[in-house]
Amino acid sequence: MAVTACRVSMQPRVIIWCDGGHQTGHGHISRGMALASAMRGLGWRALFVTQNPAPGPWINRCGFDHVTIHSHKQLFELCLQQAVRALIVDLPSDINGDIFHSLQGVGIVTAVIDCRFEWRRRAALAFYPHGEAMTELNWSGYTGRVLAGLPWMVLRGEFMRACIVPRRRDLLICAGASDPFGLTVTSMYYLNRLHGYTLTVVVGPQCRDVKAIERLGRTSHHDVHIEKAPSVTRFIRLLDSHRLGLMSFGITAYESARRGLPALYMNFSRQQIPSARAFSAFGFARNLGFMQDINAANMCESVSRLLAQPYRLRLMGQQARRLVDGCGASRIAVTIARYAGVA
Repeated sequence: MAVTACRVSMQPRVIIWCDGGHQTGHGHISRGMALASAMRGLGWRALFVTQNPAPGPWINRCGFDHVTIHSHKQLFELCLQQAVRALIVDLPSDINGDIFHSLQGVGIVTAVIDCRFEWRRRAALAFYPHGEAMTELNWSGYTGRVLAGLPWMVLRGEFMRACIVPRRRDLLICAGASDPFGLTVTSMYYLNRLHGYTLTVVVGPQCRDVKAIERLGRTSHHDVHIEKAPSVTRFIRLLDSHRLGLMSFGITAYESARRGLPALYMNFSRQQIPSARAFSAFGFARNLGFMQDINAANMCESVSRLLAQPYRLRLMGQQARRLVDGCGASRIAVTIARYAGVA
């Protein structure tokens, strides 16, 4: 394992251990970017660690170092080599939590982000964007600290900009960078039961259904516009210019809430359902449920009913902007720095 790009400096260092790919999406990487930027704002230097090498070029283009690892032993050695003060873990899969004890034994602060696996209980800090983590998960015997609620929602700084675009189009459909379960195609097919709406379909850079989406767009009963791999700035503009979002639950749900876009959520994992329900309870979204339980009738009814209530949509958008301030990454960075004795 070569770490030629990473030089030990006098800056305190943090490793962000995350991953992304076609099956898991890239939300964990995106969230890691926000945390890395927040740590950098406090004078820290961030190093990304993934098991999948694919996100490396993207991470490097954003100005951060990246290393691919294949074992916990490599991670532990890297932490010692780089004189790391903190480890932030945001992974979509299960791991052996013993690594946390090893790292904490040499004075490294460990933190997990929105984790539902049992290894979360080995970390010193656990952050969640909703309070359901305190009631849905078993924390008995946990000696660390749990910080949960909308103030801890992690978003990139770009989503803090003011909204200056009128909401003229009806529905924005987006299912992440890769849409591994074909939610975009399914949604377009179901919504063809309706007529006459203005739809914008966001196609992520790793989506494999582009041809099918284009074909459905040409034969749709709606005015369909397809956006392929929009930049962050362009995506923010799309969030700002639509009345309602139909999206897979994940980072996009957080981003849409910050931009004041009411949303309907689809869950591609049953683990997402408690989080999506919690967000629905705040009043700025509605959860349609697990993807295999959603049918054309309930999707079309939900979309048409909300689009027929402009006043309700405005109230939902106002509620989202009021509750989601977008400062969660900064709060997490400050908390970790204090635990590491660097603040």
